[in-house]
Amino acid sequence: MSESLSKALRPEILYPILAEHFACKTDQLRVEPIVAGFSNLTFRIFHPDGTAILRRAPLGLKVAKGHDMLREYRWLEALAAAGFGLSPKVYRAYADESFIGSPFYLMEDVSGPILRGRVPQKLGLEAADFARLSESALQTQLDLHRLPISSPELAAFDKGEGYTQRQVEGWIGRYQQAATDELPAMEEAADYLRGALPKKEPAYTVVHNDYKYDNLVLHEDPAAGIRCILDWEMASIGNPLMDVGTTLAYWAEPDDAEILKQFNCSHLPGNLRRAEWVARYADAQGIREQDLSYYQVFGLFKVAVIAQQIYKRYTLGFSDDPRFGMLIEVVKAAASRTQPLLRT
Repeated sequence: MSESLSKALRPEILYPILAEHFACKTDQLRVEPIVAGFSNLTFRIFHPDGTAILRRAPLGLKVAKGHDMLREYRWLEALAAAGFGLSPKVYRAYADESFIGSPFYLMEDVSGPILRGRVPQKLGLEAADFARLSESALQTQLDLHRLPISSPELAAFDKGEGYTQRQVEGWIGRYQQAATDELPAMEEAADYLRGALPKKEPAYTVVHNDYKYDNLVLHEDPAAGIRCILDWEMASIGNPLMDVGTTLAYWAEPDDAEILKQFNCSHLPGNLRRAEWVARYADAQGIREQDLSYYQVFGLFKVAVIAQQIYKRYTLGFSDDPRFGMLIEVVKAAASRTQPLLRT
């Protein structure tokens, strides 16, 4: 086991805990990192009866909600209680940080393809397949936004009115804390978000806040659509248009900067374009398309801040992952994409 893996898992403490949970011996266990994403750490556990997933916060700097594994665990419990069938089943949470240096939890390992920067060759996806998949992704987001939030488990996450302003101020504050370079486009976007804050919010719903292809597990036959939604660490009860804005920020198109196309497959032929996603979502929800422009700026600003936070962690030496070193270019590219939206 590598030094970084040992630091994240403390195997001499973790393995006996896992052995007790899975009713096996420590030498029957194997843990491997899943190298995907840039935030919380995810590991696959091999035990005699199959596999499971362990999730913990990253080493180094922490963002309270985004890295709160116990909160994510409660969210997954709440979604199950509400009857939402596209979230993974959780097994157990461990709050004691003395075990591995961070709270962690165990959940089911949902098998199936995940579309990241490259399409698995064995899938052989063509334009017609992406047309169906992107439509399915849009419909699944609509279904999530229509999930009743009256259950006590979900209602517990509702902080009341003012969600949009809290989010805007929160992300601006995070940027100010994480900034490393002078980027006028980020400052301009922050000023716009404060100055153009919508006076009225839509009805609150469940919002995933990180809804994109690489958080969707597909069925083994991708034509069957989406099997599971992963990574609920930033989920909230709040303004669903902010969720759409975040999705569109990640939804790269062929003409976007190359660095923004490295992380997903939405730019490949057949996928819905951002304007199509906006039009169909607006039509389904009975809102105006232009009402989503503000939220696209928010989504891009938020994505830029997330990249900025991880980049700062890298500059401070909390990670030696070479992928993190180029994230400042993601910040710049996302900020650049806000510019035409500020004038619509």
